[in-house]
Amino acid sequence: KEMAALACQTADKLDAMSDADFAAQRFHFTDE
Repeated sequence: KEMAALACQTADKLDAMSDADFAAQRFHFTDE
């Protein structure tokens, strides 16, 4: 049970990170 919760947390973090990366990339592209 603890393992699953940890995995979920990690997945959430990865989602948040890729979202931020995507936003940063889009911002970079529109900037040019």
